[in-house]
Amino acid sequence: MSKLTLVSLTFILCTLFSQVLCDEYKIKSVDDWDSSDISTLEDLDLLYLNSKPSNCQSLQISDTKIVTLVLGVKLEQNKFVYYDQLAVYNLDGSLHKKIDSPQNYYYILGKTNVEGEFVTFNVNSNDKIEMNFYNEDLEITRNIENEVLPDSGDFDGFYEIASSIGNDLLYLLANAYNDVSKKENYLVYVLDLSDTSTYTLKYTDEYTDYVANYYYAFSVQAYSDDTANIHFWASNDNGEETFVQLQYDSKGKLKSGYPKELDDPIDLDTDEFWKPITQLHSDEKTATFLLSDTDNLLIYTFEKNGDKVCSKTIDISDYNNMSNFYGIHGDQGWLYLQDDDDQQGNFFNFDPENCSLDLDDTIKTDIYSGVAGSFVSKEKIRILEIGNEKFIDNQDYINYQIHTIGSYNDDDDNGDNGVVLGFQVLIAIIGLVVII
Repeated sequence: MSKLTLVSLTFILCTLFSQVLCDEYKIKSVDDWDSSDISTLEDLDLLYLNSKPSNCQSLQISDTKIVTLVLGVKLEQNKFVYYDQLAVYNLDGSLHKKIDSPQNYYYILGKTNVEGEFVTFNVNSNDKIEMNFYNEDLEITRNIENEVLPDSGDFDGFYEIASSIGNDLLYLLANAYNDVSKKENYLVYVLDLSDTSTYTLKYTDEYTDYVANYYYAFSVQAYSDDTANIHFWASNDNGEETFVQLQYDSKGKLKSGYPKELDDPIDLDTDEFWKPITQLHSDEKTATFLLSDTDNLLIYTFEKNGDKVCSKTIDISDYNNMSNFYGIHGDQGWLYLQDDDDQQGNFFNFDPENCSLDLDDTIKTDIYSGVAGSFVSKEKIRILEIGNEKFIDNQDYINYQIHTIGSYNDDDDNGDNGVVLGFQVLIAIIGLVVII
């Protein structure tokens, strides 16, 4: 047998294994999604959700639970009172636990290095950053409840925040007020979560050479080796508006040669944005974030080494630029935008690999001022959408829908795949023996 034949057979054998064993996500075209209304009278005990919920977020924290953060309204003593509400759901959409807290303008959720645990960061009434760790029963973990992160240097007062967890290191980016310069700059906190009974603050880095002129114009992405990429928009020492990249090593230290100013991918014409949450692709090296300006949506994809894969701005002037949700599974994405006039929900497919989005291919939902987040359950990719009816004055309860949008591993029967794999491998081995 020639070397060429042996190499060819080896390649075929490896290919057969990879076709079945590799993780594969597939998101269907929005026209092929299946949707179910799961609204019940047993809801969040809220009259309705806020029409522009800047804090809202959804996060899958385990194989059985997702957590949502919504801003809702209750009627108390003939007054409308706003509440931030944390709610944990089972993957069928049924409510597991919920807690209310007074409204915080800056509030985020984040995963930790423990299955079923999550962390919240919020800016309290004293403009300090508070931190809480919870399990899926909304019980405090690590004995960390309303703990205030220490101030740094001349900074006094915090605003927008974003975070991302690697393996054990959590990176927190904050926009803070400098009491000396009377300007806002960026700070990065590096937290070590390796001791699952507590946490350690490893480093705090100040970036006083850059003035933060925008709200929520940043992104944070950590990786499994505890390195991280951070991007933000700011004015440099020359007063030029610039797009800045930071890279951190696996010890949580800033790499040499950073900060680095990059080509600006979008001409920002407003000062406040819907907060971008960076999504990691299944290769765990590529990541994407979306940033919506007044009329434009930026899709920006980059590699772990910081190199840009693609960036594109898309006109979304018919939609509410201050409210969008999105998710990436594998290398495919979904996007949720609200109509600009009545906040009705719209779903789209987008391709983060080439930063493309077709706004003509869409489906509308029956939910208004909604919050959407995706999760994986029983080899299916689903989205939980929560929101209002069109006319909230006649609304009896919060509305829910679950959308089944695709599959994980693209198989309906693992047993069948096992048989196929065994048969393919057996044929390949027999062929190899015969040729030899």
